[in-house]
Amino acid sequence: MNKKITLNAWLIAAMMTMAPVGAHAQTYSSTSSTQVYDLSKLSDQTLLDHFAQLIDQGKKYPTDADLEAWGIKDEVEFIRSHVKKRAIESRADRLLPGTYENRNLFMNIPGGAGKNLGGYPSNTFANDNFSMWNYTNLFGAWNYGLFQAPGSWADAAHRNGTSIFAGIKFFDHTTGGAANSWASFIMTRNSDGSFRYTHPIINCMRFLGFDGINYNWESTNKYQDADNIAFHKELYKIAKAEGFNDFKIMYYTTSSRLTSYNSSYMWGQDKDNRICEVMLNYDNSDFSWSMGESVKEAERTMGSADGLYAGVWIVSMDRRWNSLNNQDANRCGICLWGEHAESRFWSYNTGGDAMSRMSNYQEYLERAFSGGNRNPLSRPAISNRGNNVEAQGGTPPLRTFAGLASWIPERTAISGNLPFATHFNMGNGERYNYKGKKTAGSWYNMSSQDIVPTYRWLVVDAGTETASTAVQPSLTNEDAYTGGACLSLKGVSNASATDVVLYKTNLTPSKGKVVAKLAIKTGKEGTTDSKLSLIVRVNGAWKVYPVGNTDNSNWTEKSIELSDITAGQKIERIGLRVNNPDADYKVLVGKLEINDDVTATPANVKGLTVQVKEETKNSLSVKAVWGIDKDPGDNPTIYNDDANIDHFEILYKNGPDGAVSEVGRTSQWATLIPNIQFTDVNDRPFIGVRSVGTDLKTYSKTVWIEVPRAQQSDLPNAKEEGYGTVELDNAAAGADVAKRIRYVQKFQTVGGTQDINYTANGPAGNETNYVDATDHELIVAQGTTIKVKIQGYEATQGRDQSHDDLRYCMGKAWMDFDGDKQFNPENLSENPNEGECVVFFGKVRSGVPAQVQQLNEYEFTIPEDAKPGKSRLRLVFCDAWFQGGLTPTGKFNKGFAIDFGVTITGTHAARGGKADTHDKGTAEQPEMLEGGSTNIQTANASAASSVVVTDGKVVFNNVERAWVFSADGQTIKSMVQPKTFNTNELVPGVYLVKMLNKNIIRTQKIAIK
Repeated sequence: MNKKITLNAWLIAAMMTMAPVGAHAQTYSSTSSTQVYDLSKLSDQTLLDHFAQLIDQGKKYPTDADLEAWGIKDEVEFIRSHVKKRAIESRADRLLPGTYENRNLFMNIPGGAGKNLGGYPSNTFANDNFSMWNYTNLFGAWNYGLFQAPGSWADAAHRNGTSIFAGIKFFDHTTGGAANSWASFIMTRNSDGSFRYTHPIINCMRFLGFDGINYNWESTNKYQDADNIAFHKELYKIAKAEGFNDFKIMYYTTSSRLTSYNSSYMWGQDKDNRICEVMLNYDNSDFSWSMGESVKEAERTMGSADGLYAGVWIVSMDRRWNSLNNQDANRCGICLWGEHAESRFWSYNTGGDAMSRMSNYQEYLERAFSGGNRNPLSRPAISNRGNNVEAQGGTPPLRTFAGLASWIPERTAISGNLPFATHFNMGNGERYNYKGKKTAGSWYNMSSQDIVPTYRWLVVDAGTETASTAVQPSLTNEDAYTGGACLSLKGVSNASATDVVLYKTNLTPSKGKVVAKLAIKTGKEGTTDSKLSLIVRVNGAWKVYPVGNTDNSNWTEKSIELSDITAGQKIERIGLRVNNPDADYKVLVGKLEINDDVTATPANVKGLTVQVKEETKNSLSVKAVWGIDKDPGDNPTIYNDDANIDHFEILYKNGPDGAVSEVGRTSQWATLIPNIQFTDVNDRPFIGVRSVGTDLKTYSKTVWIEVPRAQQSDLPNAKEEGYGTVELDNAAAGADVAKRIRYVQKFQTVGGTQDINYTANGPAGNETNYVDATDHELIVAQGTTIKVKIQGYEATQGRDQSHDDLRYCMGKAWMDFDGDKQFNPENLSENPNEGECVVFFGKVRSGVPAQVQQLNEYEFTIPEDAKPGKSRLRLVFCDAWFQGGLTPTGKFNKGFAIDFGVTITGTHAARGGKADTHDKGTAEQPEMLEGGSTNIQTANASAASSVVVTDGKVVFNNVERAWVFSADGQTIKSMVQPKTFNTNELVPGVYLVKMLNKNIIRTQKIAIK
């Protein structure tokens, strides 16, 4: 009998958009799937049943064979973390001594933008990459069902000493599956009367590498039941016995206070019988009025208020902040909640394009945490009002907010022996760079986020604790040395030496000489003084090491011997000093490493498997999963540092003897590598993975696997992406509504030599909700005034069962005037020399019925110096409640996008395009490749797997194993070494066929008539 395997509904729906064999509408190889993740076999109750059955068999944790039998061996690595949670150093010497040392912050917000898969690795550069772990004790992962939070976020949290929940269990059906069945499920008992699922929960949590369970009990009072209380008490006791000391259960109920009555069922009566941690619900969306009384009850029962948090809804930041330091209340933790699918900080954040949106997001977070001046030593006064969450004209959001640093001491987990290193990566990039040169395109992976700076930003007069404004640090994606981001240091005013204290540390050299490596970029040709010094505080005294000059405008890596730092000394702070900055000063820093002569050999990589996720004639996207050559023994998981592994490098080469390039890094044992560009249609792609030692200079052997190409005749050309892609965010709420009734029905121009008169007969009809209408072309002369008319489709309750159409969107239109195939986000009316945003429509958080009930007219003038030739006009609509997605590239929320063709004519001199300041040329090969790029053992490869339907038979080629899935996700047939089977074994319909051959997986759709 075939083992039953299912694919969940959203996966099937996405994959069924592929064209069947022989169809011509496909946009990628018929044997690939752009749907990356299938978590259908990783639901909470299914997983716990597996772990319970292991206990029945006398085991605690699954082997690879168990994972294979459960059908999750590859997928599970995307919800696991192999990064051990680092310990937090003492906060006794905190920057602001007036704060309560042990006060903690719980960020009960989503991890990534969108439910279920929003924070998983993807090719979406403009994405939530939360980075204020330096003030965060606990992270909620609110947008995931239990055991489905992404391991990449756990990696980032643990690297900074932050605990993170494995998802949330709701009792109001907003996420997480059939929540009401959970209460009865966990009450199941074994024949001896013991709870069946207490040990499985702890074992599962330890195996996945997460730190606990998040609950929303608002819609039920089942948490008061005696069995529920006993169940959760037992979880804490098992965790303690197992040495799982970071384990936590969070309750969020309707109660805004902890009392002697409710503490018996939602907190505990003594520290040996804890039931849960508690988030006190809001009082009218604001902080509880009973914080002080709740703290005293917590201390009466548990001896401290650790684990008690006063919640607040961050739909607004005008809250009773001045109540947080009241007597007793100052010992209560703080919890910020909001919202279900994406963080309010992310949804309120805006930017003219993807790059500016990401830059604005980091600065938004810094104002929220470090205060409106982005320096915890120089914070605005605490105020309950005027803390605007959105920009007010030219004033950025939260500019006057006192910052969470006013109540929460900074935290650092940087301790132990050297080395220490950062590239200032925040987990995403518009491109992937290796040593300054581009090797891959847009990416997002929180597992690659570096440990974050401790203060964000502590800028002071040199050698003092006097706040300075002479230099403004920021994290930017505008360039990168390795990865997708770097540190930018900009001068604001003339000043003497100015220090940027980056990291609080407790590091000790252990062997040999100490050397620092810094990669910097001045962007200037010729010999240029960087004015930069590395500063290190050792045993209470600052040491200063000049970085020196650059010789050209490209990235330069400097090596500096720190000869006066010896083994056993304590490195307490690491920073940078800018000597005599002025308003024109700017230096990028893309690497900061301090190392000694310690060595550590990492475990080898093994079992590499690659799934083809997108394939065209000249590009490839793959999902890769692997293991390491180390036995976990009786341990629940293997942490990377237990195997001497810091991270993994993902490598690519275009043939057996091709040049090798690094295209990604991760600390997970799995990754997505999007949009690998071929140099030639005849490239033979190889994907390689190697581990990097904790010494940052020793590497394992590279495991390579060749990805056989599909037939060139079956592959489409890659879509021309000179203007960047723009598409609907299918993970965001309301995507299905947008695809059905949110679209432009009419678009007209008046005033051109050739005008556009476009009418749509229906919605876009695709997953992106984007329409390429460039065959409708506006021809217009330089200096001409153009009128555009736009009307959205008007939905009705009778016809569409909804009127949630484009009236509830905001929109913008951009036109390329300099011919660089990019859209400058600035408004043409405000910046006529560079701006390319020509139209804005709609209102923030408001409907405008006229947008769908009439043709709305807008007018603008083509600049006299617009570049003659081909151009493009792009319209993007985004939900009016999530204006951050209103950018010319990237993903928009619950909206629509359309492109029209443009040809500009005229004889006036054309304006110049924006200068590209990135380093040019081919990136160098990664160091210490065994045998260079040649003579590397590779897995044997054969032709690509495929399946055809012909003459009443389903015929396989180059397939070791195959599974046939129906449209509802059920396994119809599984086969080993399949050759053929008769079509009459399947009822007529459309099916998905998953094929495995030599560790390469492809998926294809077939139609049976």
